[in-house]
Amino acid sequence: MLPEVTHDLSRSWRLMLGHELSFDTNRTIGNLDDVGFFTLSIGGNAWGEHAAVLLVAQTDLIQAAAVMFDIDQAAVEADDIDDVGRELCNVLGSCCTKLFGNEMHGFGIGLPQTLSHSELTELFARGTLLCQFVATNLAGSPTIRVIKIH
Repeated sequence: MLPEVTHDLSRSWRLMLGHELSFDTNRTIGNLDDVGFFTLSIGGNAWGEHAAVLLVAQTDLIQAAAVMFDIDQAAVEADDIDDVGRELCNVLGSCCTKLFGNEMHGFGIGLPQTLSHSELTELFARGTLLCQFVATNLAGSPTIRVIKIH
């Protein structure tokens, strides 16, 4: 399943932003300073039984917003960054549902949400990391973490 998910993540990134991005499941997460955090619940309760969490450097979010909205990077505003982060989380998080195979039958996928650093820490404390996908060829190393919520 992991190679299929990494392929789908790379393909989705390319379709949305026009350039190739490779993901690796064995790479560690970089520095979390100046990073945007977004989550997509997968399952039942408030956070879902599982969650896909996207971590992206602000510089990468600004570049992505400029591409997606066809504007100059200097014109990107906070709402644009939030919108693009949620959209990336929605699309990339949805790619991760293949990890669950038949378990996904009857599950719902929530709306993407922006997280504060404290909310991210709380979410990680409440769950177990199932896998992570870390970009290998972009300075900010966008990361998607899939966790099981307890």
